[in-house]
Amino acid sequence: MRVVRHTPQHVTITTSEPVLWILGISFLLAGLALTLLLSRVVTLTCDRSLPPNGACTLTSSNYVTSKTYELPLDQIQGAEVQISYGDSDSDDTYRVVLITTQGTVPFTGYYSSGSQKKQQTADQVNRFLTYESQQNLSLKVDDRVWMSILGGVFAGA
Repeated sequence: MRVVRHTPQHVTITTSEPVLWILGISFLLAGLALTLLLSRVVTLTCDRSLPPNGACTLTSSNYVTSKTYELPLDQIQGAEVQISYGDSDSDDTYRVVLITTQGTVPFTGYYSSGSQKKQQTADQVNRFLTYESQQNLSLKVDDRVWMSILGGVFAGA
C-alpha cells in the first residue's frame, strides 16, 4: 500500500495490483470450490419388485463425485429426523436418517434448517415401508441451486 494523497481531512491509500489479483483469484477459487464440491443432489429410490425382497438405492452426487449405497429393503426398519441442538446463539438443525439393521444411514451428510420438510421425507419412507401395496418410492433433495448462488457470490466478489 502507498499513500497517494495526504491532507488533514483525507488520506487516500492505494494497494498494489498484485494484492488485488491475489484476492480476486482467491475469491474466485473459493466460489468454484463451493459450487463444485458442496452442491449436492441426493436421491433415494426403492423398488419392491427387485429380487429377492426389494432394494433401495441411495445416491449422493455433486459436480465432481458420486456415491451410491445399495440397501436391501428388508434391512431398512424406518426413517427418523435427527436433531442437532444449537446453542443460545443458533437454531436447531435437522437431517433425515434411515434406520437399518446395521445402524443409521444419513440421507444427507449435513444438518440444515427446516424440520417440517425433513419430517415429511421421513414420513414418506415410513409409509412406503408400512404399505406393501406401494411398489416404488423416489425421493430427491437437491441443494445445487442454493450452493451455486453462494458460490456465485464468492466468485463475483
